[in-house]
Amino acid sequence: TSDLKAPVLINGMSINSKGISLAGSIQTATGSAGLLLESDLQGLFEAPVILGKVDTSLESVIRVADGSVTVVGNSAEVLAGKKVAGIRDGISVKIKARKVTALLRSSATGASRKWDSATTSLFLGGSVQTKTKFETALTKFSPTLTPTWTYRFPSNGSGFTAVTPAGIHYALFGSTGGIKALPTWKPSKATALLLAFDAKGVITGGYSAAGATTPIAVGYSKELGVIALGSGQTGVSLFRLTSR
Repeated sequence: TSDLKAPVLINGMSINSKGISLAGSIQTATGSAGLLLESDLQGLFEAPVILGKVDTSLESVIRVADGSVTVVGNSAEVLAGKKVAGIRDGISVKIKARKVTALLRSSATGASRKWDSATTSLFLGGSVQTKTKFETALTKFSPTLTPTWTYRFPSNGSGFTAVTPAGIHYALFGSTGGIKALPTWKPSKATALLLAFDAKGVITGGYSAAGATTPIAVGYSKELGVIALGSGQTGVSLFRLTSR
């Protein structure tokens, strides 16, 4: 256990053979800070890693075989000497031995950006919001946090990502507009859409989740394949992609 002596909210967890990592936020005297907690498999926690003081939150964490972790989230304050470029920026941070080794801000002028999910291959899903539009942002990063391919789609919120052992990437979001790679896709209202991408970022398929308007999560298991969770007017629904 770990006693942090302040309210915390855990948003993401990652486990491998060496330990457990938890990412979220912690209340501070001036607002909230990003929080990373790490423990061994017996539950012995290290001292927490705190990012920011006023307005930072971590949403997802990935453990890497070299002992480092990558956390993603959002921030509206200076971090590691890097200033806010938009109203709020998405952040991707590499941490090793409790020290920040790299930090990338994803921003757009006059926009609030957030990263909400990440895969072991560093395929990130998030959102871009301005006064006039809402978009889902999807970006595949290299291990050094260099963007390799990226998309933005009109939507009603964030995007959630998954990857299979074969290297097929999936993204789930509430689509509100057409997509060039899917000529027949013309939603009249927000509809949960699952997109498939190959390793180079080419869209190879699109699958709608009838009845769901807002995505909640997407994942992959060896036994069930790709599973998507979304909500709509009738409640929360679980969808399984059966064609792959």
